[in-house]
Amino acid sequence: MKKYIIILLAIISILLSSCGKGTVEAVNESYEPKIVIEGFLHPHKKVSKIRINRNFPVDANLTRISLIPDPDHTTVEIIDEETGNRYNLTFTHEGENLLENYYYEYDGNDLVIDYGKEYTIEVHTRIAGKQLSARSTTKIPEQGFEIIGVKHETLPYWHHDENDELVNFRVSINRSPGTTFYNSTISAINASTESFIYDNVFDDVEPKDVEEDLVAYGFGYEWIMDTPSGPGQTDYNLYWYGFMFYGQYEISVYACDKNYME
Repeated sequence: MKKYIIILLAIISILLSSCGKGTVEAVNESYEPKIVIEGFLHPHKKVSKIRINRNFPVDANLTRISLIPDPDHTTVEIIDEETGNRYNLTFTHEGENLLENYYYEYDGNDLVIDYGKEYTIEVHTRIAGKQLSARSTTKIPEQGFEIIGVKHETLPYWHHDENDELVNFRVSINRSPGTTFYNSTISAINASTESFIYDNVFDDVEPKDVEEDLVAYGFGYEWIMDTPSGPGQTDYNLYWYGFMFYGQYEISVYACDKNYME
């Protein structure tokens, strides 16, 4: 046994002594600059918050490289696939932090994002000395989607019924024909360190932890997929890990296209 312990300690000593400064050599032989398109289109809403980014080499010095293609050499258009009409989006910047407060939007009133129609965002820009282009097409879900209601306006936390079954809030929606993926967000309206449920069943935290991650604790989401593609009603649960505060919540539900689903 003593010999075994000595050998084991020797092995551990060798392993520990062989640990030094870690280095990783990133090889960018296959790197190609590409455009990244991020945004959402909502029926009968203004086209806004469209963000255009770029990829970068893994060894890039991000203090010397901009992740945003130069707006002076970038054009962003949205195309109505039904009519072929093109609409030029303008660059908008708010505040000091360029990475968080910039986007492209359409300023006119002649573009109406409508139910069941397809739209393409097309981008032309210059990255790393190369002229690049990219496009992405989305289809707006068909009309008919709506929230019917939520079962239980209020519940005690972690409530069980007379059969000792856990009771969840339950959302009922009318489906959008052709849409099989839905996402819902759960937002605590008055999230604070005072309203946090400290005796919850998921996490043991202190008020300082809640204060540091107040946004994360106050926001949850659920999704439902593979619903029938035709019209009709679907019900699904909102589970308790999305409810970390006492008080009121706002529930939003989205019918999502295949790009979001994937």
